[in-house]
Amino acid sequence: MKYCQQCGSVYPTDFLTCPRDQSALSAADDIAIGMTLRDKYNVVEKIGAGGMATVYKVRRVPFNDIYALKLVNKVLAADPQFVKRFRAEAVMAHQLSHPNIVRIYDLDTTEDGRPLMVMEFVEGSDLRSLVRRSGALPLATALDLAAQVAEGLDCAHRAGIIHRDIKPDNILIADVAADRPIAKIADFGIAKALEATPGATIGTSTGMLIGTPQYMSPEHSMGMKSSELDGRADLYSLAIVLYEMLAGQLPFHSCCSTCSRRHRRRVSSIPPAIFQNRSRRC
Repeated sequence: MKYCQQCGSVYPTDFLTCPRDQSALSAADDIAIGMTLRDKYNVVEKIGAGGMATVYKVRRVPFNDIYALKLVNKVLAADPQFVKRFRAEAVMAHQLSHPNIVRIYDLDTTEDGRPLMVMEFVEGSDLRSLVRRSGALPLATALDLAAQVAEGLDCAHRAGIIHRDIKPDNILIADVAADRPIAKIADFGIAKALEATPGATIGTSTGMLIGTPQYMSPEHSMGMKSSELDGRADLYSLAIVLYEMLAGQLPFHSCCSTCSRRHRRRVSSIPPAIFQNRSRRC
């Protein structure tokens, strides 16, 4: 893509000068702070990155309000099937309006064609960071946060939408310092979009189930595809999250990093009950 160093506007690669001020455009491999995407989203800061996408804090230029913008990485953006599924899942998730679900406000592409999603910006942290900082949470706090997530999931399940990857990273906590922190579920439909993409290699091997093994329900870990799962899979994952909030650790652990790939390939053949009794030694 090309961008103007004077006004921050972004343009397709074939542009040479900025139509606004006639300045020579510079080439850019990725999004940078100060750029303005689609002539309305000014990038304020980078707030997170994962295997699938990068998230930025952006300011909507006409109204000066703040959003989170999720930009799909270049590898997935080049896959037409993933882009189609990503857009379809985002449209479905857009229908969800609940105080415990991160709202989706816009779906667009960058000037070089990468899909982006504009979402509610949550001032706070994710549940993973909160537990790492605080350790086990007080009983009342953990139960309240779990109940809020359950209410958000109920809204989604009634609409026929399953999350498939409930974990602390996908639960954002707003107003952490308030008397009652608010839990908001993020990334509805992302796991399904990835799973439906043949050969997706987002930190995993081709053909693997998409999800986080420590939080997967038994039916998910034993090979059921997204289309075969229902809301009970999300509730199982939420129960694991609740345990982690109360104990400060998971109820079971995956094997050590030197052999984790080998065991993850075999996860569908391991009865779920065995996980609880597995040793950390291999």
